Amino acid sequence: MIKKLLKKLKSLFKKKDKASKFDFKADLMWIYGGMNASNAKEVAQIKDLRMDIPKKKMYYSWISGGCEALGASNKDEYKNTYACIFYWNDTMKKWVGGKFDEISTSRTWRPLDNCTNYRGWKWEPFASAKRYAFLIVNKSGTLRTNVIFS
Repeated sequence: MIKKLLKKLKSLFKKKDKASKFDFKADLMWIYGGMNASNAKEVAQIKDLRMDIPKKKMYYSWISGGCEALGASNKDEYKNTYACIFYWNDTMKKWVGGKFDEISTSRTWRPLDNCTNYRGWKWEPFASAKRYAFLIVNKSGTLRTNVIFS
């Protein structure tokens, strides 16, 4: 009886571990913003995603790399790096989103105004979501930061 119980507990933990793994290429649906960076290589790191939906703003912090690691010429240059955000879609069991704004290292917040009407974005499903994922990619979609969640 104890063996059965231990086996069952072990299988529950395995299922949880397997389900909690994030697969960058498979789990993000790049449907908004006009780019797909699903093959981008991670070269920089960010942390601490904070969302303020009523004020249409999001915040984050840099750990390493900065936009310069993604191809920006300096911390204020924003034409070569893009902010990408995704919301969890319970029905699809996927992260849905894409590019929504240009971004630089010199500012660690972004307005979410483009998530209301830019290249397919619709505000209502985004605003009513409970979970979000964020990353920054270079202009060609080949380099990126890690993905952070709120």
